[in-house]
Amino acid sequence: MGKLYQVSKLAVITAGLLLTPYSQAAERTHQITTDDFFDIGGMQSVQLSPDGKLAIWLESRWDKELDKSQKDLWQVNTKNRKATRLTFTNESESSPQWSPNGEFIYYLGKVTQEGKKAPFNGKNQVFRIAKSGGDAVPITKEVEGVSAYSISSDGNSLYFLANKTVKDKDLWASMRASHSQPKYGHGERKTNPLYKLDLNHFKQQLILDDDKVVWQFSVSDDGSQIARITTSDNELVNLEGWSDIEISDAPSHGRGKPWLHVEDQRLVDRFLAGDSVESLVMHHGRSPRALVLRLERNGVISDDHPFMVEAPAPRGR
Repeated sequence: MGKLYQVSKLAVITAGLLLTPYSQAAERTHQITTDDFFDIGGMQSVQLSPDGKLAIWLESRWDKELDKSQKDLWQVNTKNRKATRLTFTNESESSPQWSPNGEFIYYLGKVTQEGKKAPFNGKNQVFRIAKSGGDAVPITKEVEGVSAYSISSDGNSLYFLANKTVKDKDLWASMRASHSQPKYGHGERKTNPLYKLDLNHFKQQLILDDDKVVWQFSVSDDGSQIARITTSDNELVNLEGWSDIEISDAPSHGRGKPWLHVEDQRLVDRFLAGDSVESLVMHHGRSPRALVLRLERNGVISDDHPFMVEAPAPRGR
């Protein structure tokens, strides 16, 4: 009920934004031309602050000088409807999230500084900015960038998927190694090891690295289990029907090996009334090892078709 109320309130706020002078269309003074379409702004990834006093979103607009569409982070006061732009980079921001205490906003962004190493090497990193605005601070500094992240429920930890290049060891591996000039269509993959970063002391810990491509992940509230949607390579076709759903114990709570492994996502689709799994959300069930996987689409968690799973504890526990 709380989640539904929050989503409903967010929908009302978003609708209200569309009716403010800030977003109302200007009086039409000429016939519409192709150039007018480049002035259209789009709103997405709207997130309400924990106290409901602020909301953030990504606004996309065409940048004529950069000759591409840009997404910037904006914030609005839900009471007086005053909107404030928070980011001004030449790259699009993505995946905004509030900190649990509502003091900070996290997001994925890129900053390129010539000759600089990570986090200013033009790769996606996790940034943090205060709700009052100011300079954004890079939280990660991965050489190959970050593909996804999640903030722990207590706000003390950041879980993130890094990018790692893995060389395939197939029949043609030695030939590719001895002839490195051509650009091969195969031979290497971008896999996603999972890390945990302590946001108080900034100590980083490798949680899980099994050379798999991770499309989605979710960590339980107590940090004891990790759910992932994985494939063996980066081909999108493998995600649509051949992906695996795995739940593993975190290293500090077990051996880190999967205790649930659904080898074909189509089996799970049957429990979800034919819907594909867009995102994983983990909830503890009645027993310590019972979890519920629910379908999440457009930020709304569906309770219509939960997929309950329960497995025995791994040996050696």
